[in-house]
Amino acid sequence: MSKTISTIVGVLFLFSSFAQDKYFMKTYGDMGFEDGHMVHQLSDTTFLIAGVSQDPSSGIKQPMLLKINQFGDSLWMKRINTSFDVDIHGFVLYNDTIAVCGTTEEDSSDHDIYVCQLTLQGVEIWSIRVGDTLDDVSNSIICIDREYYLTGSVDTGGTGLDLALIRLDYLGNVIEQNSFDYGMSEYGRWTESVEDTAVVITGYSMADDSSYSTALLTFLSLDGQQFWSKSFQNLDYAGADSVSFGYSVAHTKDSGFIMAGWSYADINDWNKYYEAFVIKTDELGIEEWRDNIWYSDPWAGTGGTNFHSVEEMYDGSFLLTGASKANFVCKQNEDPEFNGSGLMIVKYDEIGQMVFLREYSPEGGDGAFGTHSIELNDSTLMTVGYQGYDYETDGSVVVILTNTEGTLAGVESPFEKDNNLLVYPNPTTGSIVVAGNEMVNISLYDLYGREVSLKNFDSSESKTHIQLDNLPYGQYILRVTKADSTSIHAKIIVTK
Repeated sequence: MSKTISTIVGVLFLFSSFAQDKYFMKTYGDMGFEDGHMVHQLSDTTFLIAGVSQDPSSGIKQPMLLKINQFGDSLWMKRINTSFDVDIHGFVLYNDTIAVCGTTEEDSSDHDIYVCQLTLQGVEIWSIRVGDTLDDVSNSIICIDREYYLTGSVDTGGTGLDLALIRLDYLGNVIEQNSFDYGMSEYGRWTESVEDTAVVITGYSMADDSSYSTALLTFLSLDGQQFWSKSFQNLDYAGADSVSFGYSVAHTKDSGFIMAGWSYADINDWNKYYEAFVIKTDELGIEEWRDNIWYSDPWAGTGGTNFHSVEEMYDGSFLLTGASKANFVCKQNEDPEFNGSGLMIVKYDEIGQMVFLREYSPEGGDGAFGTHSIELNDSTLMTVGYQGYDYETDGSVVVILTNTEGTLAGVESPFEKDNNLLVYPNPTTGSIVVAGNEMVNISLYDLYGREVSLKNFDSSESKTHIQLDNLPYGQYILRVTKADSTSIHAKIIVTK
């Protein structure tokens, strides 16, 4: 299965003062730049977000905590004081404490692992740095029986970095450090508990010249004994050699795993761009299904998509977030460039059929990037991320609270609207209405660029129905040609 996103005629909604009784989109931070990386629900009415904030006086990037209520009102935002730059990626809530982990950025060739434990009020209890004169990084943290497990990468003095699993006690003392070398440079991006008796890690193994990588899925005991490790190659839609990155993994109710990330390769002679992928495996890491989403506009250019997190929902479906049309997706210790990207929220059912795809973009052309989505106790969805044209100077935390369908209150269905064009309902289970001025031709294309529907009509007509119930589930590109020979394109999602 594969999906394609064509030029978005209009995004679902803009970040604005659009008020809602329950659902909202809000940005936070005005002190240089802030980003939100993960969110946890503290109670039915409050949420805690971890990320990074820049100290305006020193210019140092420091760990940041943001607490909001159910209406999206900021209760407080706090920085954790450090004398060095640190990029936060991991965040765990355990009993009445939280812990964040990340990587120091004092020296481009000598990063250290950073871990900080805090109270729920954001007061530091302890912090440590783990590392030596070589490169050590951390991207994810979990807590099992009052012990912390971090995943990332360490430089053991050999060739490149090795995948790492580091165990700390509740006071921050290192108990054990295990590293794994699969023949290239290995990077651990996300770790997940498996019934509190083992851990699963996703990441990637990359060639020294960065020309090729495979996504990794590694299953370990709590003391670092490897049960199995799987690599996943050629994750782009064309099946060609590609650079592939595993970014997030979740343990599923059927004892399997769901992994998400992104890859890039040259496809059909188009420019190199990024493709989001999701892979479902059984309990031994054997692939059951996969899907790709990529942004492609054969009429106007290229872009990219990525997945940054994946979670299993209460009903056994899967919730993912990332970005669409992102010109660059951050790799190890590098910052993203947005340039008009859209925060992307996607839901799949348990057999790999896409249920919905939602995109949100801010006003003014700034980009948005989704880093973490969770399902709340009432089945609503909260997504955090960051937005801004220049991540280093004007980024802000983004928080979106939607209903279970990924939309905001008061909107019956998502639509594409621009230049007097309206397409609804979208997604659809059988037919769509296309309304606009001076339309003379409507064509529908599948993801291979094949025309699957064509309708000509008089330019005086302002509305038409198109039946799609004979088409397979998936995404299609709608092309509307107007009387002045200009064309408008929109994506259409056909669901069951």
